[in-house]
Amino acid sequence: MLKKLFAITLGISLAVSTTFTSHASNISFPALRTAQGIYYDYLTIVTDDGEEWLLDDSEDSKYLDENGNAIFHDGEVVLVLFDTEATFYDVTDDVILDVHSREY
Repeated sequence: MLKKLFAITLGISLAVSTTFTSHASNISFPALRTAQGIYYDYLTIVTDDGEEWLLDDSEDSKYLDENGNAIFHDGEVVLVLFDTEATFYDVTDDVILDVHSREY
């Protein structure tokens, strides 16, 4: 009887553990990274790793003032917050979430 009870308990424990593990491994959290860069030209940033990024230029862009002018100035040092799209070593698919002046 004790062996049967142990076997049932072990089976239930393994089933719960396996279920939790398989569900937990399917959960992905967005990974964020920051990079320093230099703003230049019109809505263009070059980050310290040499990558060039273009900012949103739509009418409602948060990087344009009410007159449609860029809020950053040529040569200004900025901090860029990226969503890495869960690919830590491939920056080409990163998405800019926000940009702030270094003096922010």
